[in-house]
Amino acid sequence: MANQPRTARIDAPEKGKKYFTVDEANRASVYISKVVNDIVDSYKRAMELRGHLAQSGNLTRQLKSKHEKELDQETDRLTRFCEELDHAGVELRNYKTGDVDFPAIYQGREIRLLWNRGEQRVNAWHEAGTGYAGSQVGIEELMKDPSHIEAARKSMQDRTLQRR
Repeated sequence: MANQPRTARIDAPEKGKKYFTVDEANRASVYISKVVNDIVDSYKRAMELRGHLAQSGNLTRQLKSKHEKELDQETDRLTRFCEELDHAGVELRNYKTGDVDFPAIYQGREIRLLWNRGEQRVNAWHEAGTGYAGSQVGIEELMKDPSHIEAARKSMQDRTLQRR
């Protein structure tokens, strides 16, 4: 245990927060992938526009104004896409690559299931707060843990009751 990253242990899931089972994350990844593709494309476009504006000395005032307006629009689009992910209960890790974390509970502590753009399934997990450097494989082990499934069910029940 000495080599394990130190994390705050969560003995009970946070009320109102969405926790996923591995199966739920895999099913949700179909929808999430569409939003993430939009985010990556929008981010790329925003960075291109920012690059054009950084060279504004070479732009006419009209072209600079056009790029500024387009950047504002792209930023608004990006914000809406990120709000969609937030509403779905997932966390975007990287705008450029589209890496996403699905919150989950495993052995009484909060973890993150990792999903990478282009993948069909979550491919690893890490402790909450450690990032990808602390990634673990062994998704199969998570799928067999009944506490993992029960915590996800409980979070869904809590969220349903809050909406009423």
